[in-house]
Amino acid sequence: MKKFLRPAFFFLTVVLCWCLSCKRQRVLPDDDLSLMNWKEHPTVLVDSTVSLKIFEPKFNDIDLVCGTMPSEDDSTVVFCAEAAFTGALLENFSHSNIAGDHVASGQRYAGYACLVNSGAFVYAQGKWKFVGQPYSTQLDSAARHHGMGFSQILLVHHGEGVPISLKALKDHNRNIYRALCQHDGKLYVMESRKSISLLEFKAALLRLGVEEALYLDMGEGWNHSWYRDSTGVVHEIHPYAHPYCTNWIVFYQKPGR
Repeated sequence: MKKFLRPAFFFLTVVLCWCLSCKRQRVLPDDDLSLMNWKEHPTVLVDSTVSLKIFEPKFNDIDLVCGTMPSEDDSTVVFCAEAAFTGALLENFSHSNIAGDHVASGQRYAGYACLVNSGAFVYAQGKWKFVGQPYSTQLDSAARHHGMGFSQILLVHHGEGVPISLKALKDHNRNIYRALCQHDGKLYVMESRKSISLLEFKAALLRLGVEEALYLDMGEGWNHSWYRDSTGVVHEIHPYAHPYCTNWIVFYQKPGR
């Protein structure tokens, strides 16, 4: 039975060490997270070369926002980051420039065919699901229930690594990678602290014991993202670099829900 090590200290600056003689590393400490919108957990040192940043959301809604990145003035937004790939560098927004069909605010849109997309994330009526191919019916269901969904590279599904296409590996060299993950039934955003290969990133997620992981678009400019802490202060994770991003997964904490 897989076990997790309990960290001895819960300070945000603590580096959690993991050694090859241990089994799986606990992703999270056991301190109370209920008052946080987003919490950056201590760095998890997966092995001697890979360390991850882990964020946990406190949210009551998720949507895919297309066209314009949510404003930092919208106090209901607690996190946003680029989700699906973008095709051409266009001055004007078009849903057809987003990789794969997608659902935004309950409406399904046709995107361009993207061979590397091997799975999808959907959310509706307060429930989410990571799905492999084929996922068109899941997108239709999300639209019928006024939800959201998008397709991307599926890295982990049901706790097992998903093969990554040769094209995806060719197109993605060493980089800082990010994924939307499920662990112990909770959602997290995890990203590498340094540039690594996509295979190394997937292996690190598997060693942490994540159940699901769907890639989120990264790379210079595409990694522009921010979150709002429990005091309302906005923190930029990666800086703005260009205006060509087309879509964002957005976590909300809306009053009265």
